[in-house]
Amino acid sequence: MKNTFLYFSILCFALPAWAKTDLTKRLEKAGQLQVPYKECEESATKLGQLLYINVDDNGNSPGTIDPGYIRLVEEIQPGGMIVHTTDLIKARDSIEKIHKVSKLPPITGVDFVRASTEKTSVDAGQGYQEGMLGKVGNSIPLSCLGKLAYLDAFLHKALGINQALGPTVEFRENNPVLSKTSKERALLAKHLIHNFAKIGVGVVAKHFPHIPETGDNHKNLKDETLSLDEEMQRIEVFNDLRYEANFFMTTHYWNTNIDSEIVTLSKVWIDKLRSIVGDKSIIMTDGMYMMGTWGANVSAAKAQNNQYQLKDPPPLSDITLFSARAILAGHDMVMLESTSVKTRKVFRELHRLSCQDSDLGKALSKRIRESYSRISSYKALNKANLILATKVPEELISQVTKAYGNHSYGGFMDSNWKVYSANSPLCTNEIIFEELKYKIQQIYGDTNTNNPSTELDTSIDAR
Repeated sequence: MKNTFLYFSILCFALPAWAKTDLTKRLEKAGQLQVPYKECEESATKLGQLLYINVDDNGNSPGTIDPGYIRLVEEIQPGGMIVHTTDLIKARDSIEKIHKVSKLPPITGVDFVRASTEKTSVDAGQGYQEGMLGKVGNSIPLSCLGKLAYLDAFLHKALGINQALGPTVEFRENNPVLSKTSKERALLAKHLIHNFAKIGVGVVAKHFPHIPETGDNHKNLKDETLSLDEEMQRIEVFNDLRYEANFFMTTHYWNTNIDSEIVTLSKVWIDKLRSIVGDKSIIMTDGMYMMGTWGANVSAAKAQNNQYQLKDPPPLSDITLFSARAILAGHDMVMLESTSVKTRKVFRELHRLSCQDSDLGKALSKRIRESYSRISSYKALNKANLILATKVPEELISQVTKAYGNHSYGGFMDSNWKVYSANSPLCTNEIIFEELKYKIQQIYGDTNTNNPSTELDTSIDAR
């Protein structure tokens, strides 16, 4: 308890000492500093934790990761990073370099990853399309779903990934699992989440409220027509999971029956989610760069940016203003799925905006402090699960992949999990799983220390 308190104290009170930057000096020199220097510097030291960014060239450059990306991590200290790789060894090496330059334990997350060596190929991930729940949740027993989740969590951790960008739990009308009631979806999700917690891998419950039914949140949003009662019924699953997940992801969704703003930029929607999941939960956006591909609808969204634009040049980019609006709406983290160059630009522009002596600048600065407090508290409480995990023998990874991969995870991406059924060896042969579990626990133990319960009793409100 003493160590936890000390660590939390360091996060809250000593952080600005290590995170001094020259950004505030640049603003001062350019005559753009409008608030006290110390206040502006505080934004610079805390803002990065609100960004969930891409990892550039992970596993593709000779040094396993672009040196420019490491410099970016050192400069802005991002709170989370999306990992992409095709090389099992380089993935781990890349993440190790990120940890070395991160002052707070970084969150490393993945939608889906396929990594390999000459001997072993690993497929892991919960965030692609409907995810594991949507693909096999209807065809195998809960006990077998738990086994799959446990092994998938192990593969995450073996790669150095400490967060799954899933499960997908939202209502989807045409999916046999995700079209179930909120209670039924939540029951499936709890089995998955609890088994991830046993390995010490975090999850992100998504997408709030749900993806569009008539439009496309990647290409062209359309105004949906569901009533308030219909929307409230669909989002009940997030209430059912409020004790299970610490992270919740929204998506780009538009329904003017609820609010004129899309969910990503809507305080009405985010306030509703906050009332459901509690003050300690972390709410994050979907990919912000998706907003540039909405066709005609993006013009209206960009037009609204004008009221947030600075009076003095240079003007801020639209993606920066979208990100600022998402934070002001109540998001704790914004996902920037682009290059280091573009990410650095957004960071610097957000910092400049937070240092304006205006209602907007003051509101953004306040929100940065609020979200930083949530994120740093989460990292303090979950430090043991966020630090880079012990390396595991490739042989064990291969054994787990063989048991876990009787289906083709590539088929997961192609909506074809037909080979995974209740008759699959992992479901029917308890010895296969127990032997693997024993080997895994010799390395990682059972790290389910911060989950409210490993069972399905959620009577105690952890929030």
